Amino acid sequence: MIEEATNKDTGLMSKVGSCRSCGSSDLRVVLSLGCTPLANALLSASQLDEPEDFLPLDLSFCPSCSLLQLLDTVPPERLFRHYLYFSSFSDTVLRQAEQIASHMIQSRQLAGESLVVEIGSNDGYLLQYYRKRGIRVLGIEPAVNVARVAEAEHGVRTLSTMKIRVMPRATIRLSSVAAAGTFCFLTTMPCWSPTRLNV
Repeated sequence: MIEEATNKDTGLMSKVGSCRSCGSSDLRVVLSLGCTPLANALLSASQLDEPEDFLPLDLSFCPSCSLLQLLDTVPPERLFRHYLYFSSFSDTVLRQAEQIASHMIQSRQLAGESLVVEIGSNDGYLLQYYRKRGIRVLGIEPAVNVARVAEAEHGVRTLSTMKIRVMPRATIRLSSVAAAGTFCFLTTMPCWSPTRLNV
């Protein structure tokens, strides 16, 4: 059974009224894929007769800042409460992760006192290579099931949370911050400034 979900009747999503980056209200739909089920929301055989949520998938363009963006936002709790993608399943991803870690260790001269943090660390696929070289690591991963695998199988200390708050009085010296495939999940684009980071 197929049911189209709307913010009005289910609260599953919210509609964007202005650009996520610059705030312009001039958003132009450039590709509409209609209504689709959530990614990785696979149904079991026993669920096939139950209603399935279908959400609009419209890509829009902002002429003011050139950002391509989705018009609808699904709460991260719904997307990530039980995530099915594990980065370590791909040998190619693992090879690239090892190369990235080796390059960063050499170029940033990372050592035992260094701290590498990855936001959206998945199952520890990247941080494991820093840890194997004696570098302190911390993963931040919203999916509890994936965070448990990072700790159990790769020995990567992982904080399972969807919200990160910077404590203004806390001083943590980070040597490197990684965030692969995370910006697409931001509901607004922050104004990044190198002077704000103590790296």
